[in-house]
Amino acid sequence: MINMEVLGLRLRYFRLKRNLSVEQVRVYLQLESVQAIYKWENGKCLPQADRLLLLMQLYEIEVEDLLLPTENKLPASINTYRTNARPRLKAYFYFLKGLQ
Repeated sequence: MINMEVLGLRLRYFRLKRNLSVEQVRVYLQLESVQAIYKWENGKCLPQADRLLLLMQLYEIEVEDLLLPTENKLPASINTYRTNARPRLKAYFYFLKGLQ
């Protein structure tokens, strides 16, 4: 299950890391207002898959960076799960990307 609050924090982190304003992200995503971006970053809701793919392109990150926990904070059993889950997550998002 995706923790919306953690995902929101990661979205904000990667936006700031790229020195992007919310307005710049809004323009890139062709949104009418910045409200959706603030909702995503505050963990109120999740971006749709197509928006999530665009955000990953804009922030120059992989799906693992957003959806999977960092290695150094996890017990070994979860790290094993993460290693096994990566190919499935990548395949899923590449499948979604192909539907655009």
